[in-house]
Amino acid sequence: MMFGIGHKMLFSIILIPFLLSAEPTIGFGGGVGCSIWSDWKGPSGNLSLDLMTSDKIFGYGFSLFGSYTEVNSEARKISFYNLGGLCKCHISIFELGVGYCYIPEFKRAGTTSVSGVSSPLFLLGLKFNSGSFRIGAENIFATKLQNFYNPTLTLSYNIPLKKRERPPVEGPPIKREPEVVAKKPERLPPYLEIISLTLKDGNNDGILEALERGEINLTVQNKGKGNGYDLNVIVSALENYEGLRFEEAKIDFIGMNETKTIKIPIYADKKVKTQEVKLRIDVKEPYFGADADPRVLVFSTKRLEPPDVKIAQTSVDDDEEGESMGNSNSKIELGETVELTTILQNLGTGMAENTKVQVLPLRETEVMYLGKDSIIPVGNIKPGEWKKVVLPIYVSKRFEGDEFSLRLKITETRLNISRDTTLVFALNKPFQKPSEIIVSTRPPIEEKPEIQPLPELTADVDVDIPVTGMKNKNGIAVIIGCAEYSKPDVPKVEYGLRDARIVKEYLINMFGYQEANVIFLQNPTKADWERVFGIKGNPKGQLYNYVKKDESDVFVYYTGHGAPDLKEKRAYFVPSDADPSYIELQGYPLDLFFENLSQLPAKRITVVIDACFSGAYDKGLIIKYASPLTGVKVERVEGIKDKGIVMTATESDEVASWYPEKKHSLFTYFFLKGLRGEADKNGDKEITVEELESYVKEEASHWARRLYNREQNPRFEGEKGLVILRLR
Repeated sequence: MMFGIGHKMLFSIILIPFLLSAEPTIGFGGGVGCSIWSDWKGPSGNLSLDLMTSDKIFGYGFSLFGSYTEVNSEARKISFYNLGGLCKCHISIFELGVGYCYIPEFKRAGTTSVSGVSSPLFLLGLKFNSGSFRIGAENIFATKLQNFYNPTLTLSYNIPLKKRERPPVEGPPIKREPEVVAKKPERLPPYLEIISLTLKDGNNDGILEALERGEINLTVQNKGKGNGYDLNVIVSALENYEGLRFEEAKIDFIGMNETKTIKIPIYADKKVKTQEVKLRIDVKEPYFGADADPRVLVFSTKRLEPPDVKIAQTSVDDDEEGESMGNSNSKIELGETVELTTILQNLGTGMAENTKVQVLPLRETEVMYLGKDSIIPVGNIKPGEWKKVVLPIYVSKRFEGDEFSLRLKITETRLNISRDTTLVFALNKPFQKPSEIIVSTRPPIEEKPEIQPLPELTADVDVDIPVTGMKNKNGIAVIIGCAEYSKPDVPKVEYGLRDARIVKEYLINMFGYQEANVIFLQNPTKADWERVFGIKGNPKGQLYNYVKKDESDVFVYYTGHGAPDLKEKRAYFVPSDADPSYIELQGYPLDLFFENLSQLPAKRITVVIDACFSGAYDKGLIIKYASPLTGVKVERVEGIKDKGIVMTATESDEVASWYPEKKHSLFTYFFLKGLRGEADKNGDKEITVEELESYVKEEASHWARRLYNREQNPRFEGEKGLVILRLR
């Protein structure tokens, strides 16, 4: 190993990065080898001083050495000393070097010959580390000594110049106080404590459903005087929970007084059941046995809820709009192109994903399906949701039959279910609503799913909801449908949930509200009311937090029961868990509702209340053994007047009525019908508060007298000239 001495600049270039290195070492070693110089051969030996920095993959440094070489050729012998050094680097086990050597003199047997030869050097070699020892095999080439080679085996002992701290594997850099490092905390155990353990599921409802992924969020704190290394986080089920999969995790490092949070993936597959799950979480410390006290995470899982897709209704359109071409008499006739509209509804309790309808080849050659594709994507259908599929069909004038059949295959991918079904259509007869054809997409189950109301084609306000050009990206809405009550004496509000769901669709399609900005409450409890609207003295509930100051329009719709306080004649909304006989304790006060709304920093507020507060009901009384109370009025507070509109279904002593044929309340049905354009009396494509009031009052009052022989007079308060909707 040869290197020239001197060259201060080169020495500085090597020394500075060496001193700044994260893990420098100094090594003392030596080696034996064989020198070959043309036809001269002989043994060699060397001693070296190495200054290196390295890790497992890459390293660099320099080496100073002195060596003695004795070569022979026939009876001749030459010996000489070498002084020099090399700049080295290694990648994995491979080592490279460049340097310089100087030979002060040659000594030939019997004579002395001074030479003073110097030469650049190149080195190729292999190195292997074993603890503090390094074993190497290398060869050097001296460029000015022709045909000179020196293969050598080396052994050196390396001493670290500074100790390398073990870095944390994850998270931000760990901050350590200098005095803590000086005390060598590695000889003291950590004191570990699990300070937080939560489950985060995919839809944030606290229940891990089948096919849903989640994560266990574990927070560990080290209160001890020593660092923690290589902690094992073990998740174990206290019982055998089929279909539940989770992983173990590690915390590679946690410093003193440090807190770390890790996320452990968890997954529920199709086999998971509806049950309570208990998982034990252990954090094991391998060196001292300083384990954290175990904690148990308790949560619920929910089985895979199957879809139940139903062809709810089919109609025929033979007008001249869209792809149809006929005489608009609702008959399928020869030579006509008709649009067969099919309503699909999911009556199951689970999502139908990626639903598709495929039109299978028709048996009658004179009847043709004219759609662009035989497979129509319908998309996801939520439980209770419905989707419309339009199928253009042409019936040739050569068709001789009285009826034709249309075969459909309905598929979904969540459970990979499909089923063929056949619809039969008669020619030259007015189209009648067929009997319901159920497409069973699953085996029968013992539990009967909760079926949501089915929108029907005969209820004109439920289908073909117009889409206007209005955009209201900052608009916030609260839609409340309270139809069922926990107390048996409180009658059900017929069609209440249907009203609420359809109003939500109108807000999105016609008023331009974003679905994410609609708070939908179904059968809310008193706690739900307080969560959304706040309490006395604190209006900052969920609605308040959603509102963007001076930019948000707020729309609140309520359908359900209202009740009076018989002592104070104070009006209350009736939550689903309330007893109307104790409404002053369990209800949500109407005046508090308006008081908290008035404190919203909204641009405009619209309130629609489809309820009466007299205690009377369409079919009787909601308060047992009491007479209806008059004199309770729906009054607005002053804060609503300047920026608000309030619409209520009745006067204070009247009863809100239903419209069974349309499966809506009278007030909501005509409110929606007016928004579709019926209230636009002057035809300017704009609906004002005054126009909507005139239309709804006239129609609701008329039909209340006609159906029930009673009065119902809706009330509208606010700026009557305000345009509330612009039609496309």
